Amino acid sequence: MKWWKEHAERKRRRERRRKMGRLEDLVIAKKTLERYEVRVDAFFAKRRKRRAPVLRTVAQLDEALEEELGDLWWGGWPKGHAADLLSGVQHLVPRSRKKLVGAWRLYGAWNRLEYPDRAPPMAKELMLAVADGFWRRGCRRSAAVVLLAYHCYVRSGEFLQLRKRSLGIGAEGRGVVSLGVTKGRRVEMVTIDDERVGLMLKGLTTDLKEGDRVMDLDEKEFRKMFKEVMSELGLERFRYKPYSLRRGGATEDFRRHGSLDRSLLRGRWKGVPSARQYILEGVEMSVRLQRTLEEERRVLKAAQGMMKRLGG
Repeated sequence: MKWWKEHAERKRRRERRRKMGRLEDLVIAKKTLERYEVRVDAFFAKRRKRRAPVLRTVAQLDEALEEELGDLWWGGWPKGHAADLLSGVQHLVPRSRKKLVGAWRLYGAWNRLEYPDRAPPMAKELMLAVADGFWRRGCRRSAAVVLLAYHCYVRSGEFLQLRKRSLGIGAEGRGVVSLGVTKGRRVEMVTIDDERVGLMLKGLTTDLKEGDRVMDLDEKEFRKMFKEVMSELGLERFRYKPYSLRRGGATEDFRRHGSLDRSLLRGRWKGVPSARQYILEGVEMSVRLQRTLEEERRVLKAAQGMMKRLGG
């Protein structure tokens, strides 16, 4: 390769990487880091308040974290607080990685003893009803993102921050969603195979600039409207969350195709055993989520409205 070609290629790489940001800032997602910092700051603030001795070794840190996990367990705090604390310490103090043996041993016991409080999976007709609720409130792009989130079962943090430049949709409606650096610390993408979803998104985002957010609501507004739609459908008791779209999409895909491998690949899970448990647990939960006849009537009516807009 001639020197000028090497120079041009290096320039393109430099520009691409500078858009992504500094390498040290890309290890984990910004929101994940913020969550970690909250838990780690609370841990050390508590120690300062108690005038606890300064931790000078990793062994002392491990012992202090064991004590803190015991307090979190006894105090009725959610397991996620413990996970964020341990993961946050390891991220902020990289040399402690794989050395907090005692603290992780206690977390392992907690994990075995307490059933995870996960968002229930959302059935396809309910997802369509939710999209209809957003559409009727004038938030059409958000409605389309609900369809996309279910079809591609992307994480909440991914679809809430989706940009126009992340979408590559052809004239027939098929395409890809580029998700950038995700939870698994990898640059990932997922295909759009439902032409109706692709064409709706393509039509609704035509006038957006490449850097514009696809959704017409910010995160707080989206979550508030999501609750409003659930209240309108009379389904608050099921405690559905935006993450239910990912769980429901994965569960629906597995029930339709009967292939765990397909679901694992499309869901981009890193750990196969945990992903298998996640999907099979979703199937089991979906069987137990029984709606009343009146709830079913409301859901189906709204779902039919969305299907008509999709041309189905």
